[in-house]
Amino acid sequence: WVVVWEGGTVRFLPIPIIFTMKKKELAEILIKCLGIYTLLHSLTFFQYIVLYATSIFEERGNNYTFFQVIFNVLPFLATIIIGFLLIKYGETLSLKIFKDQKDSELNETRINKKELQTIIFSGVGLFILITTIPKLIHSAGNIYLYLNESMEGEAQRLLRNSWPDFLATFLYLCAGVFVFFQAESITNLWRSVQRLRYEKRQ
Repeated sequence: WVVVWEGGTVRFLPIPIIFTMKKKELAEILIKCLGIYTLLHSLTFFQYIVLYATSIFEERGNNYTFFQVIFNVLPFLATIIIGFLLIKYGETLSLKIFKDQKDSELNETRINKKELQTIIFSGVGLFILITTIPKLIHSAGNIYLYLNESMEGEAQRLLRNSWPDFLATFLYLCAGVFVFFQAESITNLWRSVQRLRYEKRQ
C-alpha cells in the first residue's frame, strides 16, 4: 500500500494501482504530499522560536539584535512558504519532471517502471531541497552573526566551524536541485548501469 494525496484528501492505494495512473497525476501527488510533509516539518523550527523568545525575556541584559531574531525566524517561515508553494503549484512542478515530453503524453500515457523511477528520483531531489533550505539559512545566519562579533576566542572558533557546514549544506542543496531537474537523465544512467551489470552476469 501507498499513501497518496488526491482531490484534497489522503488516500491509501495498493502499489499495482500506481501503474494505472497517469505520470503527471502521480508526480503531482508526490509533490503535494511533500508539501504536506514540509508544513508538518516546520513545527520542528517553531520550538526554537519559542525557546529563543523565552530567552529574550529571561535574559534582558543580553543585547539581541534584529538580525539574530530574523535568522531564527526565517527557517520556520521558509519551511511554511515552501510547503504552501508545493501544494499550490504541484501540477506546475510535475511538468518539470518530464520537461522533454508533450502535455498530451503526460495526460494520456499510463506510467511505466522507468517513469516511476524518474518520479522517485525527482522526489528524492525535492526532499533534499525542502530539508536543506532551512539549514542553509541557519548556517548563513551563524556566519553573519559571527562576522559581526569581535572575532576573539569562542566566536572565532565558531566561525571557523561554521564555514565547512555552510559549504557542505550548499553543495547538498545543489545536489537536490540537480537530482530534481535531471531525474530523467539519472534514471537513464541508473538503468544503463543495471543493464551492464546484468550483461556481465550472463
